[in-house]
Amino acid sequence: MSNVGIFFLVNKTIISDKVEIAMAYSNEMFAEHGEHYNYWDTFKPTDKDELLFKSHAYDYYPRGRVVFDRVRGFYYLYVDKCISAEFVSQISDHFELKKTELKVMLDQHYLCHLCNRFFIDDE
Repeated sequence: MSNVGIFFLVNKTIISDKVEIAMAYSNEMFAEHGEHYNYWDTFKPTDKDELLFKSHAYDYYPRGRVVFDRVRGFYYLYVDKCISAEFVSQISDHFELKKTELKVMLDQHYLCHLCNRFFIDDE
């Protein structure tokens, strides 16, 4: 079953908060889940990459979101421009998305420390 939610890419590890569509917040147009800052703020690390994730501000690492368009019947995968095609494929697999029902979109909202020239790591 396909999922929606948010993700971060930390040292080639996907850290995500995802749910099946039936459990997602939905309105007439979209089904979605999660907020990057709130997830990062309450996250409890258990391994090396997760500790690294928590050692920086929430927007330090590349991140993105998977949203389901209920009207058109496909998924949007919004990504930071630092996320390569290889990782788009891994993220798609992680969220159990069918490639034929997926539109990958760059989103200026998702800028990691490398993409955002005004980034300040305040952690």
